[in-house]
Amino acid sequence: MKSQEILETKPFRFGKHCGIYKITNLVNQKVYIGSSKNIFHRIKYGHIYELNLNKHKNSYLQRSWNKYSSENFEFEILEMCEEDLLLEREQYHLDHYGGCISEDNYNNKDPERLTVSNETKKKMSEKMMGVSYKDRCGKEMSELTKKKMSESRMGITYEERFGKEKSDEMKKNLSEKFSGELHPLFGLKRSESTKNKISESRMGVNFVERFGKELADEMKKNLSEKNKGVNNNSAILNEQEVKEIKLILNMIIKYNLKITLKMVSEMFNIEKSTVENIRKNKNWKHVKIDDEILYYEKTFGKGEHSVNTNLTNDIVREIKIILQIRKETDIKLTYNYIAEMFNTTYTIIKKINLGSTWKHISLDQYQ
Repeated sequence: MKSQEILETKPFRFGKHCGIYKITNLVNQKVYIGSSKNIFHRIKYGHIYELNLNKHKNSYLQRSWNKYSSENFEFEILEMCEEDLLLEREQYHLDHYGGCISEDNYNNKDPERLTVSNETKKKMSEKMMGVSYKDRCGKEMSELTKKKMSESRMGITYEERFGKEKSDEMKKNLSEKFSGELHPLFGLKRSESTKNKISESRMGVNFVERFGKELADEMKKNLSEKNKGVNNNSAILNEQEVKEIKLILNMIIKYNLKITLKMVSEMFNIEKSTVENIRKNKNWKHVKIDDEILYYEKTFGKGEHSVNTNLTNDIVREIKIILQIRKETDIKLTYNYIAEMFNTTYTIIKKINLGSTWKHISLDQYQ
């Protein structure tokens, strides 16, 4: 691959490979042999970036790069191997091209690795912690350098820069380090100019376009679960109250009750729109009332529990006794006469006699 191709390629497309690589000068066929745990990262950030900045550690290779230009250099992987075999395999390929003393390659020394212990790494990290660029280098970083660093890292993820993902421990440490008052922007208010710029940059760009559909769908699901029901800060009902509302709404439809949504909202001291959203199943969808409906259908709307009747089980028993007497004797008792006796209607008396209503009242249980 040419250097420009590598610079334009994202690491995740190239992959993370451990092994031996070669840099070839296409003009004079001289080579540089190297090895790395992450070949792509080493070539891109350890060679091409430094060569383009004229700061490569291998001055011989740097001079050739300057002389022949990047278009005349090619990068390729010679072989993949385990990390503990890197030095051995690098030496093998270097010997194949004549070793470090050969004029046919750019290597000026044999392969070597300085192994730093975890304890030493920790001491080095603690020593440099909180030390500014000025303290380390003895001078302030110029605005031009800051700008170049910013541009070079723009759009580059942690994995692209360092060849590995952040560990869970690192994420946790960063979160604790910059949470609340420890965050460098804590308490700072954005200027109107900054707010306008942020607003303009996001204008017409929805959440899916900014973060991707997969993340958007996952976040929606998480937010929905997090703010479901009583967990929602704006919720003024609990699940039991919602069940009662759903039962009432179900009975209104089933028994054609003359109860309006406004009346239901006043019963629970809530807005009519809240009842409407529950009715349309827009809100509180997770609250089910199947068992409650089954229970109420056995009682509510049946016999003396019905809201559409002024009869009781005892009164219906008396009506059935009279109807039984009417059937077994010659007493002339009309449906209208019996209806007037019990302050009901002709139709109700007729249905009781035919057994199409109040079927659960049996004369046997009273004899």
